[in-house]
Amino acid sequence: DSLGLLKSEVLGGVNNDEHEISHESGGEQVSTTGRGELIWAQIETAFSAEFAKTLDLPVPPSPSLQTTQRALRQAGNTQNISPALMYVRLQDTHVEIVLVDGEGAPVYRPVAATAAEVRALVETFHQTVTNPVLRSHQYLPVAQQLYDWLVRPVAEELQAANIDHIGFVLDAGLRSLPMAALHDGKQFLIERYSIGLLPSLGLTDMGPALPASEQEATLAMGIANFEQQANLAAVPFELELASQTHGDEQYLDRDATLATLERRLGTGAFSTVHLATHAVFQPGNFDASYVQLWERTLNLHQLKELPLDTVDFLILSACATALGDASAEYGFAGLAVGVGVRTALASLWSISDEGTLGLMAEFYGALGSAHSRSDALRQAQLAMLQGQVSIAAGTLYGSDGQEIGYLSDLNVSGSWDFSHPAYWSGFSLIGNPW
Repeated sequence: DSLGLLKSEVLGGVNNDEHEISHESGGEQVSTTGRGELIWAQIETAFSAEFAKTLDLPVPPSPSLQTTQRALRQAGNTQNISPALMYVRLQDTHVEIVLVDGEGAPVYRPVAATAAEVRALVETFHQTVTNPVLRSHQYLPVAQQLYDWLVRPVAEELQAANIDHIGFVLDAGLRSLPMAALHDGKQFLIERYSIGLLPSLGLTDMGPALPASEQEATLAMGIANFEQQANLAAVPFELELASQTHGDEQYLDRDATLATLERRLGTGAFSTVHLATHAVFQPGNFDASYVQLWERTLNLHQLKELPLDTVDFLILSACATALGDASAEYGFAGLAVGVGVRTALASLWSISDEGTLGLMAEFYGALGSAHSRSDALRQAQLAMLQGQVSIAAGTLYGSDGQEIGYLSDLNVSGSWDFSHPAYWSGFSLIGNPW
């Protein structure tokens, strides 16, 4: 069919034959069977060391398999989810996948695709999936091939263990990949699983999140009007969404200063911080990456110096990453641990103002009843995918026809198809994935 032909054209001569890859050890061929725990430990140790060096952190002790699986079982019991961790490492000759759930030995699957092949296809995916103007068939063959390489090898094990949440621990070159938009030929990955991104297990606080009733207030700060960057007209509505309970505070434009941020964080009264402003992850990692406040930019090293020790959840809602750049990927994937919070929510690329508002409205609407933050994000992404977020006569509407806000510029500026993954798949939970 036409989709199959297009897939062949996009993928060229890539060999996708699945076969067992053996490894040499001490001059002998060693079967992949039983190697899961060893390969998992090697990948976990290597990723932790890489991030610790990049983020200027001490190298954490390597977690044991028993500790890891105990944390997975605890998360499952306290949050009514069935979680697993999936590691993906790119080798010159093949891809290594390790799946760890709460019971049994880790599952190891080598895949016959080279690192160069995978990275080239990821670049193609970035070019197509981030552009909502392009028809779906231009990103879909690549989304399916990446699924075949990175998820399908353990799909049967995921189904057999009834997994509904995956925490991905990914190699350089994959950390800016929107895993939610991978496609199995019938549905997107997000239609089956909630998803999170961990830099490594050793650098992540894996304890269960506090229930909503026990969490402190939200500090919401945002900038709608900029001198040198695009204005964000939806920010006032977004701050209202983030400030719904007693004790929440919001600061807009001239009030969204570093002095205010430092002063309010210093009270220790906020477990969630929502920054609705431009944030950029650029090559050069933390030094070149920044959050825009009213009077200045704040790079991520400076953000780390703020009193964030009591903050459990950081949301950067107008965010962008230099896709495909390894140093920018380290900054994005290491966001939570790098600035000292437990979990962060940010976007891999710049999403439209109205698209961000629609997703945030759905996210906050789901947060109180969802099993986890990742489940709330999944519900928001599904609402976008299923066409429940729409615009009519300048007004943005959400699920069940809920009016989110009126933006005058939307009266005269084009049309939107929020079901396209450009609008929803770039949002990622980073750090603790529950």
